[in-house]
Amino acid sequence: RGNPPPPTAPPPDENRKVTGKQTSRAPTEGPGIEGMALAMARALDERRKQKKLVRRLREQLQVKFKRTETLPMDLFRAFQKFDTDQSGVIDFDEFVHVCDNVGLGQGTLDNGEMRLLFKQADKDQSGSVDFAEFLKVVVGNLVNL
Repeated sequence: RGNPPPPTAPPPDENRKVTGKQTSRAPTEGPGIEGMALAMARALDERRKQKKLVRRLREQLQVKFKRTETLPMDLFRAFQKFDTDQSGVIDFDEFVHVCDNVGLGQGTLDNGEMRLLFKQADKDQSGSVDFAEFLKVVVGNLVNL
């Protein structure tokens, strides 16, 4: 009589492909949970690799520098030696020289591993390692040396 018919589902979008069983779940944007989990696992893997590389570099540098009264000056002189362009910071090419000098150069670490290690050493992401960052790599938390 005067009542409208019950509502029906909206007409299907003609551009939408209908396949199999349709779910009521709203579509999600981006990679989904699986993709996010994979990205997180990769990031965690990279972080672990960076820590392992820093530990190796620290161990190799600590072999070169013994705990003595002159250690701070020895470290500063080494930093100046590695800073071949006298800019006050160590850039990536100079960092490669540091790695070569302590036995982690070509043949031990590939270019990607050296870049990861450099990224880890360059805490402020300036593109170079200053003396404070160099000290953190060499002596870590000051307990290991």
